[in-house]
Amino acid sequence: MRTQGLEERFITGDAGDYEKFEAWAAVVPYTVRNPLYHWTHMELKNPFGITGQVLNAETARDIYDTCSAMLQREDFRARSLMKRRNVKIVCTTDDPVDNLEYHRQ
Repeated sequence: MRTQGLEERFITGDAGDYEKFEAWAAVVPYTVRNPLYHWTHMELKNPFGITGQVLNAETARDIYDTCSAMLQREDFRARSLMKRRNVKIVCTTDDPVDNLEYHRQ
C-alpha cells in the first residue's frame, strides 16, 4: 500500500474500517503475481465463500457488506470458526505469570 503511494492513515492510521478496506481493495489488482493477491482471495473464499469476484475498488463495497453481515452471525463467532477448522488448542502469548482477567471478557 505504501509503494502505491497511499497515505499512512489508510494503512495503520485513523481511517475507518471501510476506508482501510477500500484502500486495500484498490491496491489488490496491483498485487497480481504476488502471494498477497492469492492470500486475499483465499481468505475471501474461505470462510466467506466469495468466489468468482476479484477484490478491487469496484467490488469493495459489495464484498465488505457481505463479509460484515456474515460476521454478525453466530456461526462466524471466533469459537464457531475454530470448531469448523478443527482447532484443538488455543494458546496465549502472555507471560505465564500474567493475570488472564482480560481473556475472560
